[in-house]
Amino acid sequence: MIVQSSKTASVTHRKSTSSSAHPQPLISVNPLPLKKHECNRAPIQICSEEEFLKDVMEFLILRGHSRLVPQGGIAEFPDAILNAKRLDLFNLYREVVSRGGFYVGNGINWKGQVFSKMRNHTATNRMTGVGNTLKRHYETYLLEYELAHDDVDGECCLLCHSSAPGDWVNCGLCGEWAHFGCDRRQGLASFKDYAKTDGLEYICPQCSLTNFKKKSQKVANGYSNTSILSRTV
Repeated sequence: MIVQSSKTASVTHRKSTSSSAHPQPLISVNPLPLKKHECNRAPIQICSEEEFLKDVMEFLILRGHSRLVPQGGIAEFPDAILNAKRLDLFNLYREVVSRGGFYVGNGINWKGQVFSKMRNHTATNRMTGVGNTLKRHYETYLLEYELAHDDVDGECCLLCHSSAPGDWVNCGLCGEWAHFGCDRRQGLASFKDYAKTDGLEYICPQCSLTNFKKKSQKVANGYSNTSILSRTV
C-alpha cells in the first residue's frame, strides 16, 4: 500500500527520514532536474536484470559515485547485504517506480509491498525496520538514477479520474491510485493509519467488491456441494 500527501501531476519532492547516523543521500532533498542518462537500456518493464545492473553501475561511475561500484563488477554489485542476501536492486527499483517513484511521499509501504517482491524477502522474515533500511539503500544507489530516467508511472485517481493534489492511497491488490477523500466508504481507518511506512494496507472499492463476490461464490458453492452430498446419503 502506498499513500501520498498532496500529490501533484509532477513529482513531489519530500524530505528523507534517514537519520544523521546513516550515510547521507547522494543528492539534495529538492534536486534540480537531472540531465537524462543517455543509455540504450530497454524500458524497465522488459529490461533484464543484468542489463539494468550494468546500466546502474555505468550511471554511478559517470556521475562520480564510483565508490559504490565494487572492483569485482556486476558479480559483486551492489556491495550491500539484506537478510543474508545481496540487495535485490532490480526488484527494489521496479516496485518503487511502478508505484509512483521515491518522491510519492512518506507513505510507501516498503515492507508490505516492496520488500515482499524482492529476493531478500523470506516467508519467515523477522526483520525490524526493513522499510527504513530499503529507503536508505534506495537513496544511496537508485534515487539519482530514477530522477535521470523516465521509468516512473504517472497516475490519476481511479474514483474521480483526476490528478488533482490531495491525500493519495494506493490499492494493495490492483496497484491503482485514489484520493483518500474520494473513498466515502464507512469503516475506513484514518489517512495517517495508511500513511505509515509499515501502515495498514488500503484496498480500493472495486477490489473490495470483487473479493466479496468471490468469497460469496465460494460460500454458495460450499452450500451447494453440501446439499448435494446430503441428498445422496
